[in-house]
Amino acid sequence: RQMCIRADPNPTIQNFTIKIDLLDYDIKITDIAGREIFTATNIQESVYTPSKNLEAGVYQVQIQKGQSVWVKKVVITK
Repeated sequence: RQMCIRADPNPTIQNFTIKIDLLDYDIKITDIAGREIFTATNIQESVYTPSKNLEAGVYQVQIQKGQSVWVKKVVITK
């Protein structure tokens, strides 16, 4: 199934919001080395993610619902 995942704004220098047309999902954000930065389960709405403490780079946002997994890249610039 094709899923629309938006990260606004992307690229970003401060914070971003993950917007998805899905309810009751899990989210995991990792850096390029695979280290977990943020996780949350049973999400019912968009996720606001403060990124001011993160280093500049590419981050991977993984959305999971059941056995389905979708991935979105987010770029943080400083």
